[in-house]
Amino acid sequence: HLQTAPQEFVQLYNIAQAIAAPTLAVATNSPMLFGKRLWAETRIALFQQSVDTRVHTEHLRERSPRVTFGHHWLDDSILEIYKEDISRFRALLTSNQREDALEMLAQNKIPSLKALQVHNSTVYRWNRPCYGVANNVPHLRIENRVLPAGPTVVDEVANAAFWLGLMKGMALHYKDVTNNMAFDHAKSNFLAASIHGLETRFRWMDGKRYAAADLIREELIPLAREGLQSVKVAEADAEKYMGIIEERNNTGMTGSHWITDSYAELSKVGTKDEVMTTLTANIFQKQRENQPVHTWRLASFTQDDGWKPQSLLVEEFMTTDLFTAQRSDILEFVADMMDWRRIRYMPVEDNKGKLVGLITSRILLRECVRKTATNAKPIAVKQVMIENPITIHPEASILEAMNIMEHNKIGCLPVVKKNKLVGIITEQNFMGITRRLIDRLSQESD
Repeated sequence: HLQTAPQEFVQLYNIAQAIAAPTLAVATNSPMLFGKRLWAETRIALFQQSVDTRVHTEHLRERSPRVTFGHHWLDDSILEIYKEDISRFRALLTSNQREDALEMLAQNKIPSLKALQVHNSTVYRWNRPCYGVANNVPHLRIENRVLPAGPTVVDEVANAAFWLGLMKGMALHYKDVTNNMAFDHAKSNFLAASIHGLETRFRWMDGKRYAAADLIREELIPLAREGLQSVKVAEADAEKYMGIIEERNNTGMTGSHWITDSYAELSKVGTKDEVMTTLTANIFQKQRENQPVHTWRLASFTQDDGWKPQSLLVEEFMTTDLFTAQRSDILEFVADMMDWRRIRYMPVEDNKGKLVGLITSRILLRECVRKTATNAKPIAVKQVMIENPITIHPEASILEAMNIMEHNKIGCLPVVKKNKLVGIITEQNFMGITRRLIDRLSQESD
């Protein structure tokens, strides 16, 4: 939160909107969700979608979601935002407190405007205006909700120092940023930074495009240093935290980049469960050390990486990146796919994702020999596939899967949930599990 005088609010709020994108780009820290790699700062899209109260048809009307960057620059006062939010959004919450604000002002008392504050809390602007009363003194604040948490406390403090320094430094040089930048550019910059982080190119004050890292290094960090100096932040503190931002920007190692780079390396040798658990354990350990993220080495599997099978469930080890066939596919095409992907089993599903059969390498071999001997016509998958194959639920145990496969003398089990194919578990998965457990036992014995 940055407290501001009423006469400065418009200038500073517009600056906050303009710098939202570059401050986010150098601080991104949430690139993954449920084991999937998404945006550099996935939190931006996730939060907007998770609390979007609009129905489908209202998207066509361009009705604003309650989570928003905004729609235009501020012109005259904070009241423009409050009036817009009251007009656009229905009240979701109420307060039992009753006060007549005009009557209180007439009596030289300060109204708390509780109803306005409650409504303001249900409209999530990434730069949110705030009214408050402390020690019977009213004030205005700009709340920055752009910056993510972590990955360490020292990183968070550096992010805050960069933002606060930029707010003050920009105000010294730009009396009105709306004269230098179109609002649509500020908004599109913010979206691009959420997706690409430091790899973004921004449309900046002169209308030209700049690589995020160049803009931050050449213009914004010097402005932030100047801003911190103007409000008499201790020089040693300013240099410490601006140095962190500078090094993070130069190396490109934000929290998001560290996570995605580590994930890529770990995925070469580990299962998804191992990788995600190890990533979390590594982050936890490095947070306790409180070293800035740009100094971190990539995550690795070690004796202390914290991984162990949580409950030995099928879903922890199954393969979810599936290649499937359909009934009408030609068997030769399926054989080519299995050869290209080096897989021995291919589920057959319908257009709705329902499992209807299974093709194995043994079936391919048998049909290849038969076709060679008889010069038969092309065969469709539905003619030779195993119909209604044995399946297993993702929450079944690995031991149950092994027993089913051993008892039925089969090499794989399609994994089905609510009649939908969600994965497959094969002998290859068990080999990977065994290798990692043996490696761990070897480390512990050493």
